[in-house]
Amino acid sequence: MQLSEILERIDASKDEIADIMVSMVSIPSISPEDGGEGESRRADYLMTLLKGFDSVERVDVPFGPSGIPRSNILAKKNGRVKGTVWLIAHIDTVPAGDLKAWETDPFKGVRKGDRVYGRGTEDNGQSVISSLFATKFIEKGTLDGHSIGIAWVADEEMASEYGCVWLIEHGYFSPDDIFLVPDWGSPNGSMIEVNEKNVLWLKFDVIGKSVHASTPQKGVNAFAAGAELIHELRRDFTEKMFGDFGLSGYFSDVEGMDPEGTLDKTQIVGMCAEK
Repeated sequence: MQLSEILERIDASKDEIADIMVSMVSIPSISPEDGGEGESRRADYLMTLLKGFDSVERVDVPFGPSGIPRSNILAKKNGRVKGTVWLIAHIDTVPAGDLKAWETDPFKGVRKGDRVYGRGTEDNGQSVISSLFATKFIEKGTLDGHSIGIAWVADEEMASEYGCVWLIEHGYFSPDDIFLVPDWGSPNGSMIEVNEKNVLWLKFDVIGKSVHASTPQKGVNAFAAGAELIHELRRDFTEKMFGDFGLSGYFSDVEGMDPEGTLDKTQIVGMCAEK
């Protein structure tokens, strides 16, 4: 089958693509570290979609003492040349955050026109679905070059310890493989990301001096000092990254987060209430 025919069949699958997206995002897939049940139930559903591959392998990695399975799926259509071109997408999502801020239920996918709304449709559902349909219509036994594979992985939102890192360390990929990660891009496909920023966690203990509230001038307000520290770090970091280093094309910054882990570490705080 020629590429033009494959693209035509993908274009003709618009309704099927939307239906699969709605079904997938209706299955929560949140890390146990964020209070979720992992990717297992979503992986159960995705396994039913992988028809016509030469091999399909599910890799469940037990999470900590609880043993909750962190689910990864590898599917491949074999080529005649050594090595596999892998399309990698992650099937875990961050929590939904403030449910009151949603116009629809984040865990009941809703289609409105050409859009599907729900937690994880963009991050990373679009990559999961696009990788499926990019390979769906390639017939087995027709690849003269590399094999083509899908790697749907767990745990990307936290650190990939139970996903890509585990698969690499346990020999599921080879030095001959090529990896495409359609996690980000531009609408017309003209921009390609060649690097990925990571997270550096720093914890500061801000120590002040307690005094009676009637004489604040005699003390040191640790909260105010901490707020000033965050402000200066954000300002100086931004100036350094985009000034002295001259970097462009991406965004990195310093963010203040909850040090004791009572808030979701994968999201920026949308409201800070004080009494």
